[in-house]
Amino acid sequence: MVVAIDDLILRLRTITASMPDVAQQGEGLIRKLHKYREIIIRFNNAMAELNLRTIKFNHSKAIS
Repeated sequence: MVVAIDDLILRLRTITASMPDVAQQGEGLIRKLHKYREIIIRFNNAMAELNLRTIKFNHSKAIS
């Protein structure tokens, strides 16, 4: 997902550089995509942490 967002940002940068009339809206959209990208990364990290905690919990239940 993050790779797709990076690709979209790169494409938008190309469009905004070649079309000055859409540059302002493009830059705003790029800022929003960067925020969305950071949210996705934080979500993925939280899910990985949750998965690790679930594994540890299940392991502790199994050895009890």
